[in-house]
Amino acid sequence: INDGGLPMLNELLLQFGAPGIRYVLEICADKTRHPVGFYCTAGKDRTGMITALILSVLGVPDEDIVEDYSLSANVYAEMNDHK
Repeated sequence: INDGGLPMLNELLLQFGAPGIRYVLEICADKTRHPVGFYCTAGKDRTGMITALILSVLGVPDEDIVEDYSLSANVYAEMNDHK
């Protein structure tokens, strides 16, 4: 995975995590289940992808989505975790 980088990780997340991602998106779309909160330590992998999908559906420009996602780039270093 390391050689494939983020593109490969995202492809694997979509391929193998699709049912879970769909479930979360269905919950977010169901107004009877609001408010909805979701989070993780860094927001880089599944949570980051779900956030990007939701922002995209809501019409947020791609540049803003990328900028938001990039805020998590150094989170593990800042936490002094995952050395």
